[in-house]
Amino acid sequence: MIVVRDGETSKLSTRDSVIAIGVFDGLHLGHQAVIDMLLHLDGERARDAVPTIVTFDPHPALVLAPERAIRLLGTLDQRLEGFDALGIEQVRVVNFDRELADESAPDFIGRVLAGELHAWEIVVGEDFRFGHDRVGDVALLSAEGQRYGFGVYEAPTFGAPRWSSTAVREALVAGDLDDGAFGGEVALHDDEAAGGFERVRPRADDDLAGGFDSDGGFFGEGLAGDGGRVP
Repeated sequence: MIVVRDGETSKLSTRDSVIAIGVFDGLHLGHQAVIDMLLHLDGERARDAVPTIVTFDPHPALVLAPERAIRLLGTLDQRLEGFDALGIEQVRVVNFDRELADESAPDFIGRVLAGELHAWEIVVGEDFRFGHDRVGDVALLSAEGQRYGFGVYEAPTFGAPRWSSTAVREALVAGDLDDGAFGGEVALHDDEAAGGFERVRPRADDDLAGGFDSDGGFFGEGLAGDGGRVP
């Protein structure tokens, strides 16, 4: 999988791209459903295009409203690992700063989606917003698609209740690791423990508990690879 950051666009494929856009914090089941939709678009040209993610780092909310900073569910490296595992071939990581926040939606489309990535089809969620003052939406993206020659697919709502990063955060605060958006697994990384764990699989009879600390980090209990419990 190719990962391309600002200033590295010469590494991008020259082929057409089929693109999903978003932060994808936590890469929960809703995100995975959008990516699956991307990977199964109809049409020979779509099948020959490069499956691509456009994501943002840092999270836009941390730049636009730092005083109301959200608690992130994962790191950029964890997102990239997940994209790779799901079959994505190319990721364009866009640095989100005040300059990007001031860029108009049509300018972003022309510069990144049409210009850098040669967009053929784009998949976004129904509540997707982008560009200065968040004026960019599915309707604007579709209108610009007619100008540049790409199609736009609006992903349906996945999950009941809807799977979202906000719902996952609320579930973690409540210690509810059985929340459906997790898909039965919660990825945890312990960089300090040499023989540490990578995943927790919550079960109905597990009395796992967790939440966020004052620094925004998640804490809880899980099962290690040897069957022992770890904090």
